[in-house]
Amino acid sequence: MGYQIDSGQLDLDLKLKSKNGILDGTSHVLLREFDLGGRQDSSTVIKAGAVPLNIAVSVLKDSDNNIGLDIPLSGDIENPAFGWQDFLLLPVRKALFSASSTYLMQTFVPYANVISIAQFAGDQLLRIRVEPLIFTAEDSNLNESQAVFLQQLSALMKDKKDSQLKACGIASYLDLGLPSPPVSIDDESKEKARVLAQKRADHLKDYLVNEGIASSRIFFVHLKLTFPRAANQGWS
Repeated sequence: MGYQIDSGQLDLDLKLKSKNGILDGTSHVLLREFDLGGRQDSSTVIKAGAVPLNIAVSVLKDSDNNIGLDIPLSGDIENPAFGWQDFLLLPVRKALFSASSTYLMQTFVPYANVISIAQFAGDQLLRIRVEPLIFTAEDSNLNESQAVFLQQLSALMKDKKDSQLKACGIASYLDLGLPSPPVSIDDESKEKARVLAQKRADHLKDYLVNEGIASSRIFFVHLKLTFPRAANQGWS
């Protein structure tokens, strides 16, 4: 998983059935005194929006400092790519990521419409990401459909007092009244998209400041024009 194991023992209770080379079964894995190396200060990393896997895994431990996982297993031993090491260890790795992600999501349940958890950076970090705030095409004003998202974002920032938000306004070809991504756009359209995107970022910041969030905790990302490659991408 990209980490050195500092200490630990893996106990495996494996139940498998085999029919014509097809394996199917379950395993109960108990990781005892399991510690991954490369520790990082959790508060600093979480403020940056990411949680190292070793910290995420550590929160799964029970009162005896053990981690228990129930993992389904299946495979074809006739497949040339089949290997016992991958058969046993890859599911453990996936289960650790899944359990860690689930724990983090449960931590942020009150903000489920705002937060998502994603795996990135060589499988060594779990990214806590703020979901995008969706605007009506060609409109920069906040509306009722955004109310739940805005309320949860405000509550999240009040709860996590050390958190900071980087806001980047987005405008797409839909905001220019175009049915599909154009081959090119003129300077006037670029400026229209830029102004609209900035207004969206401004209105989000104004809302949060009015909710009591310090202006200094909300940063604007420099707006630059990037040409969309697909229909779901836009100018940021």
